[in-house]
Amino acid sequence: MKTGRRLFSGVTFLTIAAVCFLMSGRLLAATVPSAPVSGASASSSGGGKSEEERLLEMRQDLEAEIQKNQALVDQIRKDREFEKKLKTAKIRNLTTIYEKMAPRTAASQVNMMSDDLALLLISGMNPRKASRIMQYVDPKVAIRISLELSDLKSSSGASTPSTGLKP
Repeated sequence: MKTGRRLFSGVTFLTIAAVCFLMSGRLLAATVPSAPVSGASASSSGGGKSEEERLLEMRQDLEAEIQKNQALVDQIRKDREFEKKLKTAKIRNLTTIYEKMAPRTAASQVNMMSDDLALLLISGMNPRKASRIMQYVDPKVAIRISLELSDLKSSSGASTPSTGLKP
């Protein structure tokens, strides 16, 4: 996962750098062919043509690099979507397991797990089964889960106006 993040940020940097370079007037202005005024000026600018060809090659190289980077970004996006689907399936499976447990056993484990995981499990359960488990959950844990479920928890950590309880 960390490698994907590092690769993604590197790809983004390369793409942005290439686009900025292309957008700078130097490369775009240099690759636009200028119309020769007379036959004499066309023959005298023999050195300029090699510069033009070199800049055109650079532009093509950059465009190829941008395409490769875009392909990498697309692959990373697909991998993230797959990872999200896999995580959702795992949570759904775990929720089913906890729904089938005895309420007291499930509650004792909910008391021990992180609030985020407990929130995911309880929110994914059938409300009737979740209520049977929540009646055995430690009151402090139940309040935190309930506040998260109701979106009443303030971002600053202050007490909520309706209950006066701190999360």
